[in-house]
Amino acid sequence: MSARFTAEQVAWTAGARIAVPGGPFQGVFTDSRAPVKRGLFVALRGANFDGSDFVAQAVQGGAAGALVPADAIEKVRPQAARAALLTTPDTGRALGNLAAAWRRQLTGLELVCITGSTGKTSTKELIAEVLAAAGPTLKTEGNLNNEIGVPLTLLRLSEQHRYAAIECGMNHLGEIARLAQWADPDVGLVTNITPVHLEGCGSIEGVAHAKGELFHALRDSATAVANADDARVLAQARLSRRKLVTFGAAFGSDVRLISAHHGGPGLRVELELGGARLMAELKLIGTHNGYNAAAAAAVGMALGLGPEIILRGLANATTPGRRMRPVKMPNGALLIDDCYNANPASTKAALLTLTHLVRGKGRAIAVLGDMLELGHTELDLHRDVGRFAAGAGLSLLVCFGERAKALGEGAQEAGLPAESIESTADPAEAVRLVQARVRPEDVVLVKGSRGMKMERVSDALAEETGAAGEGQKANPTGGT
Repeated sequence: MSARFTAEQVAWTAGARIAVPGGPFQGVFTDSRAPVKRGLFVALRGANFDGSDFVAQAVQGGAAGALVPADAIEKVRPQAARAALLTTPDTGRALGNLAAAWRRQLTGLELVCITGSTGKTSTKELIAEVLAAAGPTLKTEGNLNNEIGVPLTLLRLSEQHRYAAIECGMNHLGEIARLAQWADPDVGLVTNITPVHLEGCGSIEGVAHAKGELFHALRDSATAVANADDARVLAQARLSRRKLVTFGAAFGSDVRLISAHHGGPGLRVELELGGARLMAELKLIGTHNGYNAAAAAAVGMALGLGPEIILRGLANATTPGRRMRPVKMPNGALLIDDCYNANPASTKAALLTLTHLVRGKGRAIAVLGDMLELGHTELDLHRDVGRFAAGAGLSLLVCFGERAKALGEGAQEAGLPAESIESTADPAEAVRLVQARVRPEDVVLVKGSRGMKMERVSDALAEETGAAGEGQKANPTGGT
């Protein structure tokens, strides 16, 4: 059973006033289209919506009460029927405070928070499987990694859960600190720090500060898990003065990544943990997942889990959403659907995987879309990725979007022939360009930022198989 509150507990925790008594509440929800029977509906406000307009729908769906903005009380009274009504100045902040209060009641729970510039979700999935091998585990679903999603996830916890893996994204400074304050993690992990969200943070140093907020928000008894190969991550972890567990390829890492290579249907990752060498068999592709596996193993070590549990969990992990998902194209070529999101580091990692997959077989083709939210250096960063793409030996590079034209410029500067580079902003044209050249033995990568809707390309390329299907819906308020 998820979170439970009386009206008085909600008032005390959320700084609310009871306008119409009632309750108790069995669960908390914010979407009136998916009501929770006997639950508390929290009416959030955003730039384009006002949850107080949907109180009647929530009550008709079975809600026992609603928490609404103070200035909406007279509007919602007629909608509430016999349901309880509470008011507060800021329902968003109240939602977080309710989540924090519920999490504090779960004293037998060990909770892990995960953030970083790239690899958060894949690492979260690996961690969740490692934890699930040891006991009942709750994890962040979809893209619920922001100031709405994290509280809603925490409010789904029950006394039966022994572990939780909570992903924390951000769009601005201070957000991760707030999420960590609500979640109160036993372990905080930062995967890496790269040039993403420069619009919100100003610089790579700003990104480091924003991601490092997780370490600094840890209570004294908690453990920081840090990438030993990322100087900025390691510096933030050491500044926090918390117990530290490291992972990476560097000698001296508590969990050392020795190798990661494709073998059979997935990835074989060799790790050194506690002086012993372990071979993990993953269902994932992409050698960068070797780092993610090392991070998950380090979290397991921080929580005192044994090697057998860690290996079993790593073996169970699967690819979430549209992240490095292999799909057979109608002509037999392999499509790598990596449409979920993109930044310079993750795009380079995907290109590296592409080169590994085609080695000694067919040719490499990439459709790369704009990478968004990179600030004033965005064109330089696109050119840099283009130069990297040239080194991947592509037979065709399709640059999708206005910013992606700079990818083509960088690739041509680095020696990729002009006849191997195409630019378009039309998904149908991108599909046509690939279909005109792709052979059965080739591998095709499709990747770009969420806002570019690259699934329009990947779905069409895989259309006859139906394998691409509908992708995970984006959370417009999510962060990275």
